[in-house]
Amino acid sequence: SVARRTDSSIPGVARLISELTDELARLRQGGDELPVVDVEIRLSPGTGEYRAELTLDGRQVFTGVLPVAIVNWRPSGDLRTDGQSLFERLFQDRVIRKGWDVARGKAESLGAIRRVRLRIDDEATELHHLPWELMCDDGLFIAANAQTPFSRYLPVQASWGHPLLERPIRVLAAIANPRDVSQRYRLTPLDVERERYILASAFAGIDPQHIRLSFLKPPVTLERLAQALQKGYHWLHFVGHGWVNARQAQLSIILENEQRESRAVTAHLFSSILTHHGAQPQLVFLSMCHSAVTQASRPAQDPSLGLGPQLIRAGIPAVVAMRDQVSIRTTHV
Repeated sequence: SVARRTDSSIPGVARLISELTDELARLRQGGDELPVVDVEIRLSPGTGEYRAELTLDGRQVFTGVLPVAIVNWRPSGDLRTDGQSLFERLFQDRVIRKGWDVARGKAESLGAIRRVRLRIDDEATELHHLPWELMCDDGLFIAANAQTPFSRYLPVQASWGHPLLERPIRVLAAIANPRDVSQRYRLTPLDVERERYILASAFAGIDPQHIRLSFLKPPVTLERLAQALQKGYHWLHFVGHGWVNARQAQLSIILENEQRESRAVTAHLFSSILTHHGAQPQLVFLSMCHSAVTQASRPAQDPSLGLGPQLIRAGIPAVVAMRDQVSIRTTHV
């Protein structure tokens, strides 16, 4: 799940993650970047229904409705079936579906990718609880298809991000694996060496003059992470565990102390540290369960209170986070 900020009149920071992705692909292939067809889908409250608006490349607008009954949607347990169901409900309005088909046709004719951005207004936050990332079109998961990079947008008042012109793009990887995480929280310990190998392999084919990966040496404490970020990293890739306190409906990030034992850090404190003194990264990747939402036990509350949205509202232009529990194996894909 990708949480980002949005604005109806300015090209948003959704471009940030996509540009980083495009840069990786271009550097590996040695060619030019593919053209992009921009698709923004905006959902807002209406009278007895939701308003749906699909904007193509910031110019062509298709307006329709989404039945309010969508909030009662329930998963069947089969991801592909659920994804197709969500897709059909979102695009059941014939005008909105026409916009989607026009975007697909344009992308195919240009050999372009479709950058899909879902914008949910603050007055319709209940729609954030639906797993839109599962949407399937013709049997393909939109968010998992390289031809249709998908992101959610959050409206915020902070200043906008901008393309990274500085090179190399500096990536800091932090892998937190307290030695007592199994006994204290009943969480599976990480294989740190394997995590390092997977990350290093992913960046191995890229010229370090363009993108450079560094690892934070253990122990991964809050203080050491804050000190490292002061060196001006553009991208933080955090691998670790999240733990939800069901009684308080609060997410904690499990970091380490100087003795390599567990230290639970609240989402609020973690986001404050990452944005301290204006040295925040432009992109944060959270390979951590529940990092996109903390209100798992209180679904009626505002889902934007999670760690990912908190980081966005604190000034991080783009965040990749997990909306639920994920297996360690899944994070390696």
